[in-house]
Amino acid sequence: MRPALLVLGAALVALTACDRTRGPKPPADDAGKPKSKAAAAADPAPVRVARLTVGPISETLETTGDLQAEQWTDVVVRRAGLVERLRVEEGQVVEAKQPLLDLDRAEPQILLEQARADADLAERRATLASAQIVDAQITVDRLRLVEAKAQTEFDRYNRLPPGVIQVEELEARRFERDRTRKEREAAENALERVRIEAKIAVAEHEAATLKVGKAEIDLDYATPTAPFAGVISLRHVQAGQYLAANQVAYTLVDVSKLRLDVNLPQRYLPRLRAGQIVTLETEAFPERTFDAVLRRVSPVVGEKGTIKVTIEVHQDALLLRPGMYVAATIVLDTREKALLASKRAVVYDTAGGAPFVFIVRPDGDRRVAQKRRVDIGYRRTDHVEIIPVSDDPPTVGDDVIIAGQDDLRGGEPVRVVDDSTRR
Repeated sequence: MRPALLVLGAALVALTACDRTRGPKPPADDAGKPKSKAAAAADPAPVRVARLTVGPISETLETTGDLQAEQWTDVVVRRAGLVERLRVEEGQVVEAKQPLLDLDRAEPQILLEQARADADLAERRATLASAQIVDAQITVDRLRLVEAKAQTEFDRYNRLPPGVIQVEELEARRFERDRTRKEREAAENALERVRIEAKIAVAEHEAATLKVGKAEIDLDYATPTAPFAGVISLRHVQAGQYLAANQVAYTLVDVSKLRLDVNLPQRYLPRLRAGQIVTLETEAFPERTFDAVLRRVSPVVGEKGTIKVTIEVHQDALLLRPGMYVAATIVLDTREKALLASKRAVVYDTAGGAPFVFIVRPDGDRRVAQKRRVDIGYRRTDHVEIIPVSDDPPTVGDDVIIAGQDDLRGGEPVRVVDDSTRR
């Protein structure tokens, strides 16, 4: 027995030595078959991807400031009087020409009625003077005919030879001619006087009519109105208060048209122009943005090397108010067909700080991560414009890695674990 055991032990030692010379066994796969060294070292890295798209992206300039009203005024009363009623209050939206308050109307109403009565009387006088002109003209025309007839009779008698007509008859015809001439001249003078009186009557009627208009205006002043549509920001009077002429009653602000004046560094002057789109944000309405437009760019540079820019905003909802602090984003330029990638896709080289992305491309029956150098163009909140610089650049429709790329170097197999971020 002992020699047999010795032979068996020697055989086991020989087999062990043989296995050591062959090295360790490779790991087995899920089916129990051993994996190769390359397969064991190339397990796909889990990553998340988003698709590269083409779309518009803008370069913007951000600034802040306080909104101001483009149009506001103090509404004054144009005549003195006692406030009988207040029609509007602070914060109320009013339309143009809307009544704001009522002053005592008794005195201006009496003055208006008196002016109208005077105007009616002056009108009747002017009408009567016009009729007198007609009568006087008729009288003048009649006397001119009588004078012409008397002149004809005198001339006829004057042509007769002496002895045929008595001297007394010729003198009678002369007297008749002279008399009718004087009557005609007197009638013409009367006509001129009537015409002058008629002009005076017409002028008096016109003056009386103007007084009626002034009295009507004075009566209208008893009810001051809004000069333009807006919001009552302040009320300065009370009901029952006596107001002097030109005393302020209300302050009116047009909140539908606001402006934002900001000073920007002069280096932006070549890139600013009227008509550029602006977006406003305010903490009063954190979930909303408001459209505005760059209206004016100052032609001069200020002492501190800045230029004044006026931004204008029109609003229908009247949410923004004068004095409100806002953040403005000015769109300097827009590229309509930019290659867009998620901001999470951009990785920066620790050596030179150069940006690059990893795109997923097929390689046989697997997918690998390929490193591509890019430049960064315009930026927005969640996306950036990438500008390819390599020979095989990323293109529209490529899947770019947005998570899981920290340990990648390029060329590794990857496994997309979530496609929900693609868009």
